[in-house]
Order: sequence, then C-alpha cells, then structure tokens
Amino acid sequence: MNKCIVVATINIVERTAPVVPAEPAVEICRLPVNTLADVVINGESLKFYATAVSPAVLPLTTVLVNGAGYYVTQTKDNCESARVYFTVKLRNCINVYVNPNLRMRVPF
Repeated sequence: MNKCIVVATINIVERTAPVVPAEPAVEICRLPVNTLADVVINGESLKFYATAVSPAVLPLTTVLVNGAGYYVTQTKDNCESARVYFTVKLRNCINVYVNPNLRMRVPF
C-alpha cells in the first residue's frame, strides 16, 4: 500500500459582519401591487426573510402587506449580517410626479 503525506496551510480570516442600515418602518407609496422590489434600503446584496429564523430567502416579487413585518440582511465579503426587522407602511401618495419636468401626476 502506498502512503502519501500532505502538508497544507489553512488560513482563517475573521471578518466583522456588516450592519444593515434599516429603519424600523419603511414607507412606500401604494401601487396597485407593491413588492419587495419597491422597498428602498441602503446596502449591498440584500436578502429578505419572512421570519428571524426562516432559511428561505423571499423573492423580490413577494407582494407586500401593509403593516406586515419582514427581515433584511446585507452580505459583504461573503459575510451575512444579522437580520434586521422592519415593517412596511403603504401610504396613499397625492401629487406624485413621474417626471417633475413634465408635471405628470400619477393617480393613486
């Protein structure tokens, strides 16, 4: 029987988990259908979850429910942040301009 000895070096790099700069409540103008793609949170590689422990990432096509809570994480350098809870508030927007130069109003 032949034997082989392998010498290897393993580098362990400890990284600080990023922080998601999320507000406790996110307000969005009510559309006929609002989805997670409409949520504006500053960050990179955001992932949305339904619960604090759910393994399933919610797709950006998930329809938002007014007053419902969701969790968001941010991933930087292959390191995912802790989940941050936020609620969605859908509000009726009046005099919202699609293009301020054209002054076209979007009816809500």
